[in-house]
Amino acid sequence: MESEALCVNRPEPDCTSCKHHFVTYESQWPHGCRAFEFKSKQLPRITVRQSSGQECGLWEPRTPPGKPPATPRT
Repeated sequence: MESEALCVNRPEPDCTSCKHHFVTYESQWPHGCRAFEFKSKQLPRITVRQSSGQECGLWEPRTPPGKPPATPRT
């Protein structure tokens, strides 16, 4: 029960700030997700939640243009 409460309070992932989201420029399928390999009329997080019943677990922050991805320190 405790894990359910945590999911309710967690904010939904923002597809537009995810590195896997892309704009297709197709009027029928304007949004795409490279991680799940699909195009959709709605934001991918909505399609993922409707089809799996869970929030997207593959969200990763988009790296600003010209900035290299962060490397883990060892």
